[in-house]
Amino acid sequence: MLLVANLEWLRRTEDPTYATDLFAGHLSVAKVLATRKWHRRGGEPLDCSYAIVDLADGAPNVPPSWSNSDNGWKYKFGGDWKEAPEPEPHDNMRRALRFCSQYFDDATNDRLFRALAEPGSWYVRGPVGEILYIYSLPQNIAARIRFGD
Repeated sequence: MLLVANLEWLRRTEDPTYATDLFAGHLSVAKVLATRKWHRRGGEPLDCSYAIVDLADGAPNVPPSWSNSDNGWKYKFGGDWKEAPEPEPHDNMRRALRFCSQYFDDATNDRLFRALAEPGSWYVRGPVGEILYIYSLPQNIAARIRFGD
């Protein structure tokens, strides 16, 4: 019972601030669009965590990368950035955005999918598709989306 209560406390306290905490000190954020650090209670064994933000004015042209080792792997952003458009992932890959899009509003989904489809944006997809980073000045959006256990 204590573990369940602790997880509920973590969800209540850390989910609302995850996006702000992830980008703090690295990117100026105009608005948090979606944020969730922990899987939802009663969710599937594979579920989503995400941090999606509107970029503030003056965002860098080149996508930044960082790893906040003090805070763990959930606070890593970016890596080996590739320019959009993104090729369609292999069938055996997890598709973080496709699965997790159910948690985002239509406008946010439209911007994320456009960022992957149109030049001028950047992305990093993990080796099995479990994690996806998006950085797009044309869509004015940055995202860390993870579909996993």
